[in-house]
Amino acid sequence: MAGASFQIDLEEVESAAKLIRSMLDDLAEPANHLEAVVKQVQKSVYGSDLLGKSLTGGSSSVGGVDVHQQQVLEGIRSYLTNSGAMAANLLQMVESHRLTDGQNSQDLDKILKDGGSGSGSGSSPASPPPPSSPPPAPVSAPTPIKDKDPGYVPPAAPTLDYNHPNPLFPGRPPVGGGGSHHSEI
Repeated sequence: MAGASFQIDLEEVESAAKLIRSMLDDLAEPANHLEAVVKQVQKSVYGSDLLGKSLTGGSSSVGGVDVHQQQVLEGIRSYLTNSGAMAANLLQMVESHRLTDGQNSQDLDKILKDGGSGSGSGSSPASPPPPSSPPPAPVSAPTPIKDKDPGYVPPAAPTLDYNHPNPLFPGRPPVGGGGSHHSEI
């Protein structure tokens, strides 16, 4: 199916997709029950003392337990929805691959039965159909426009003529090379 070095086991993928779908069905009832319980809890249950205020988010800007429970429920619903879509995509992929493999198998069987002729007689190869119009002439690559966009322009090479004697100080030795060292011995 996918080549000699990479094989997709369609039965394994289909089995995994069905297992995912089964697990999602198992999780749907507990998720519904959890959502019903969370919706039954009112803020008044937490009380009005300091602990109750902190649980309802009265002492914080991030929200209370009820807000976080709603976020968790949204996350659970999102997970269930995305996992269901993934299982459906896997099953669709398996079906698509099977249809393609079946079509390829039929085409190969037809070629083998026809002897590669395509005519069904198996005796002589079929000639290719005449072209309906002459093939288009090859198109050369466009030449770049040098006036508008020069592209990369390398910088100018540096000049290396430095450390010459300064004409303002004629008696001074040239700069560089460690300077002049006079020996008075």
